[in-house]
Amino acid sequence: MKNTQSGQALLTQSGQALLIVLLAMATIATVALSIVSRSITDVSVTTDEEDSLRAFSAAEAGIEEALTSDVFVGSDVVDKTLTSESGGGGDIIAQVNVDIAAFPQNSREYAYPIDLASGDYATVWLVSRDDEQIFACSATNPCYTGNLLRLCWGKSGTSGSTSVTPALETTMIYEDALGVNVRRQAYDPNSSRGNGYQSATVGSCTVAGVTYAFFANLNLASLGLPWSTPGGLKAIQVRMLYNTDQDHPFGIIGQGSSTDFPTQGRRVDSEGVAGASTRRIEAFLLHPEVPPYFNNAVFSNQSITKP
Repeated sequence: MKNTQSGQALLTQSGQALLIVLLAMATIATVALSIVSRSITDVSVTTDEEDSLRAFSAAEAGIEEALTSDVFVGSDVVDKTLTSESGGGGDIIAQVNVDIAAFPQNSREYAYPIDLASGDYATVWLVSRDDEQIFACSATNPCYTGNLLRLCWGKSGTSGSTSVTPALETTMIYEDALGVNVRRQAYDPNSSRGNGYQSATVGSCTVAGVTYAFFANLNLASLGLPWSTPGGLKAIQVRMLYNTDQDHPFGIIGQGSSTDFPTQGRRVDSEGVAGASTRRIEAFLLHPEVPPYFNNAVFSNQSITKP
């Protein structure tokens, strides 16, 4: 009887020892799997970050090459693969595809691609350029000969009666028998300012899918401008005023007959791909314009003191 009880005790102790060993092995296996899983996750995150950086760098390189290219417009002008210079075998690290197109695509309306702060200028060219970038008007190089323009500005929902409601100053550059001249107009939705500007309409105006808060119609014929002469209208330069709180968009619509705007520049869309990461950058290269400080009657590289 005593021997039987001793045998049962030994079996119980052996079972407990085996259970402890199994629990220890399960714990070690769980910890090991956790470490392996964490390592795989870390490697995956690191790889994704590296691919993202490579894709972004490839897209930037595509933008740089396109903006310095002699080719002006066309689909898939730059389409190449960037390869590693080290590591042997010319391993592919990223691919880039760049599309260059005339801007804007819709020649009847133009949404300026950059919002304007108070005092900032935007230029809209009304005369085309040939391959040598010289002003020209022809069937393939249209110039604006409409007698009406609709100017649209301000973010949708902007109040028309505050101290920071944006107003718009326009400078029309044109050429007639007397030479190159300018004609200025200004428009303000806030009539309480008493600045003598023309009134602007508080109401929605849509240009290339962008909705603006204010608009004004510019009648070129009533201003005595040579609108019907191809090349007579050179450009319209606008300046945003009063909006010291935030930047605002600007757009323009051609109205009347022969209302095609000439090309304003080029749009570059660059897509970089590395691994599973894709990054896209869009950039605009607009035609050169006259520096806005030449619009001032007096300018100096030093401060000016009135006597």
